[in-house]
Amino acid sequence: MKPSESLGRLFCVVGESLLLYLGDSSLWSHPGNEKLKESLSDLVAVNRSLLSRIASAMATSEGTPQVLEYPIRFTATHDLDVEFLSGVVASDFRARSETCSELLRLCHADDQSDALVSSLLQEVRDSTLEYAVQLEQLRRGIHPLSAAE
Repeated sequence: MKPSESLGRLFCVVGESLLLYLGDSSLWSHPGNEKLKESLSDLVAVNRSLLSRIASAMATSEGTPQVLEYPIRFTATHDLDVEFLSGVVASDFRARSETCSELLRLCHADDQSDALVSSLLQEVRDSTLEYAVQLEQLRRGIHPLSAAE
């Protein structure tokens, strides 16, 4: 798989996520667990920054970021509470991490891997898995340690 193709797919993996959809929706005005809402909001900011880095890498490799479209099924989340949604987001993170693992395998199998692309794929794979674990811990009342602790 060419680096530009990998970046294009990664752009969609991050950009069309349930998390970013929730960031663009009215989730933050719903009553619910404030710690979970704060954590989700922080993750939205981190993922938007990551999406920007992927778009910059695409521009460097002559790729063009696609217009992102959220799956229509995400509209079914509007009336769900934050506790439940955080579990759905964690599951979505795990699925996206697996997608990144598969993209990494495809990149390396074709011997067309690019260091920047591989690095971004690994970062998204590892961070989405880490975010899933953190959300699952928060849902169980366990406060995960921050990177500074």
